[in-house]
Amino acid sequence: MKAIFPDNQREEINTYYDLVIEPNRTQEVQLAIVNNTKDFKQFSITVENSFTNDDISIGYGNLKKYDPTLTIKLTDLVTVPATAELEPHQTKILAFTIKTPKKPFKGIVLGGIRVTEGNEEKRASAGVTNLFSYVLPIEMRMNEEPGQQELVFKEILVKKNKYATQLRASLQNPQPILLSGLTVTTKIFEEKEQKPLVEKTVKNRQVAPNTSFYPTIYLDKKVLRPGKYRVEVSVNGKTLSETWKQTITLKNDEIKEITKSFQIKNTTTEYGEMILFCVLGLFLLCVGLIVWKRKTILNIAKQNNKKRDIDKLKKESRNDDV
Repeated sequence: MKAIFPDNQREEINTYYDLVIEPNRTQEVQLAIVNNTKDFKQFSITVENSFTNDDISIGYGNLKKYDPTLTIKLTDLVTVPATAELEPHQTKILAFTIKTPKKPFKGIVLGGIRVTEGNEEKRASAGVTNLFSYVLPIEMRMNEEPGQQELVFKEILVKKNKYATQLRASLQNPQPILLSGLTVTTKIFEEKEQKPLVEKTVKNRQVAPNTSFYPTIYLDKKVLRPGKYRVEVSVNGKTLSETWKQTITLKNDEIKEITKSFQIKNTTTEYGEMILFCVLGLFLLCVGLIVWKRKTILNIAKQNNKKRDIDKLKKESRNDDV
């Protein structure tokens, strides 16, 4: 899939759509879909909104619930054909429609057009999920003003799943601005200590406009005593630097749940290791049997050869005596 840029494409961008638009306009934009194979291909085409993934990167999809600060979504503005059919080695030019809001807006609207191989309904009924899929991002703005970067700290959450316990900080980007090149650090301290018990840093992260995200750190055996802990979350970029601190209390019942999660995880790990050792043991046993069998065969062959040599010598000796 390849973008065909219209006249209102920003000149410095050549890998995705970055359009400067005006209020209350309808625009038709083109894109090219290429079938380089010798087979007939059918593609499903959808418009998707941006969000921030758990690893603090940009994702595209259609969520059931969006951040309350998101007032304009790409899916409200862009209409695409549902499908495209291409003959072998064919390139097809498709058009999609942009209907801009009646009133001007600040910042950007970010999303993408996803092209997926195959018919969506047939894929769903057949349970096929690993076909070719590609997203071409679309960014729209009404002016070149950079806007004000801002992050809002919401709360600290302790989340449990079947195998682990996570501490998650809830942060929000309430502005229609893409945040890039962020370094995010999460630390857990005992309340009055300066050396962190647990620390995690991720670099070069991106946050989508008007989205919430959750820097996550796993609670390990260092944090297993009831008591108060200090959590520090830092986000740093070129023009953004924020640190938030919050004290949390882990109670006896929470510690028991954390311990259970480690026990489940360790039991699962031990079970896997047991299977691995059994397989390895069987493999070594088979190798040993093969080696023993070969040695036995060689020994029997040597004994037979030795016996033939002795018989030959005896026969030659009898001939000499005659």
